[in-house]
Amino acid sequence: MAVYIISHCAAPATTILTSYGNMESVRLMLRHTDSYWNELAGHMQEIALPSSFDGKLQRMLFYNPGGNKPRPLLIGLHSWSSTYKQSFSIPYAQWAQDNDWILVLPDYRGRFQSPYALSDAAEKDVIDAMSYAYANARVDKKKVYLTGYSGGATMGLLLAARHPDLLSAIAVWSPIYDLTEWYNSVRRRDWHYPDNVERICGGNPLRSTRAHESCTERSPANYLDRRKLKDLHIFLATGLDDNFVPPIHSIWSYNRLVSAEHAISENPAQLIGDIQPSGELELFGAAGADILLSRDRERKALRIYRGRHDVIYNAALQWLSGKTRRADEPPLLKSTADRTY
Repeated sequence: MAVYIISHCAAPATTILTSYGNMESVRLMLRHTDSYWNELAGHMQEIALPSSFDGKLQRMLFYNPGGNKPRPLLIGLHSWSSTYKQSFSIPYAQWAQDNDWILVLPDYRGRFQSPYALSDAAEKDVIDAMSYAYANARVDKKKVYLTGYSGGATMGLLLAARHPDLLSAIAVWSPIYDLTEWYNSVRRRDWHYPDNVERICGGNPLRSTRAHESCTERSPANYLDRRKLKDLHIFLATGLDDNFVPPIHSIWSYNRLVSAEHAISENPAQLIGDIQPSGELELFGAAGADILLSRDRERKALRIYRGRHDVIYNAALQWLSGKTRRADEPPLLKSTADRTY
């Protein structure tokens, strides 16, 4: 299999983003072009990897700290409207370099604008990126982490639900639980998302049975299984005032992952003040996103904070860093492709 190393990003003289949880600094990144990676991302390799799904070249960014000591592997998934060079992923690169983690940032078919979004092909691309890391770096097989935001969170939940043996823990921000439900909540707004969903699923899922089935195939709601996922650590976080992906999607996800006795109310307003202590909570406050709810049950964590569609990077990364799995050997990196495009 041919692998193409396209370029190396230049290492910065100083780190501009001083806090992974600095919300305003992160928002400023969105206004920059790919050159921001040259300024901030450090020794990242850009790789073109033939997909094991269909042979098409899929790009990704890769960081290997080197050395003989096994290191944690972090898979960072870009959000709905972006690609593997998303500015929001720069803090992952900084964290990896500061903490000697291995990092892969796969493109997994790019922006969510076609039937490839949230598909078996996209899933295979993420797994291919993980396979590349196993082959080209010393991965600590007990510390394989995934994180994502919005669309990336949705893809992360899908991958975890279908292949929990591949991962030690995941941390996801504002995931979509049910694609049709989300479509219904955004379809009257002047956004591109409703059109994207119709392109992805082949029509309006509220009117077309076929489109509805296609959206169901791409929804974590169709796969989350408490028993199957009982050994996987999962961190779900959402802003109380998130108007892109309402917090109910994270609550639905959490309730599917814990037993009935640990399920919570679907009304976020009734949950404010229910705070179970956890080591990373102070980082939310430092980022100006005070914690309103903190629940930890059955290796599943839910955080609701005062904010919108945001990410508190160091909170999730600190939480991930304390999680391990029992497996001594890497799993067989494969997935079942059962849909055509």
